[in-house]
Amino acid sequence: MDDFKDRERAMFFKEGLVEENPLKKLLMLIKNYREGKPYQKVFYEIKDILPEIINRFIEIGYLDFLRISKLKFFSILLQVISEFEEKEVFFYLIKKSNDKVEISLALSHSLKNCTNIRDMRFMDNEANQKKQKQIYLTLSWIKERIEKRDLDFLYLLKNMSKECQSLFLDQLLEIARKEIGKPQYLALEILEYFVDLEDVKKLFIEFLDDWDKEVKKRAILALSSIKEEEVRVAFEELREKTWDEEIVLMVDNVLKNWNK
Repeated sequence: MDDFKDRERAMFFKEGLVEENPLKKLLMLIKNYREGKPYQKVFYEIKDILPEIINRFIEIGYLDFLRISKLKFFSILLQVISEFEEKEVFFYLIKKSNDKVEISLALSHSLKNCTNIRDMRFMDNEANQKKQKQIYLTLSWIKERIEKRDLDFLYLLKNMSKECQSLFLDQLLEIARKEIGKPQYLALEILEYFVDLEDVKKLFIEFLDDWDKEVKKRAILALSSIKEEEVRVAFEELREKTWDEEIVLMVDNVLKNWNK
């Protein structure tokens, strides 16, 4: 670490600057979060400038002081930001950060943490509601940015490494398979943008036979743009075994326009 960084770091710990230095407050936020101590007040004190100070925080070397990786750092920030429903902070963070790969990985890990608990029998109602809310918020923010064609966020999705993209899509697929209701619907809406990928296409084909009519309708809409024999056969099979008038009409429209 160069002399300037050493001096700045020394100033950081100087008596009297503790309460005013936003970098110090960010350090306190991360430490308190990791130690299970209150961090809400600190977060609200710096949330409006948080995206502006993260790069400097990393450059000066405070992650070394905390002994955490960039991935862990951004994972904690995303957890805290989603907890307080500060979506504008989340997207401004993406815009300002120099570390978009780590953010994309953190986003994937954040979704994974939401779907970690497999056996719902051991979750009380409050824990289950918190889990559902976190999934829903994260997915709704992602969907909003895709729909608005947010260039920074689309850049993040399109330019993440294959490993990151795989993690991201794996978690969306996991949510689509294991959740029900709004989190599942949102995951499917996001996955529709990736329907040309084989794993995503197969999931939608499976969902043509789902018990939930809303899921089935979303699968029909997603697959209507894929002109492949496998998909046509799946539509014809669905047409033969369904009696629901709305589903029949949707499938008939897809098949009628197949060769146009």
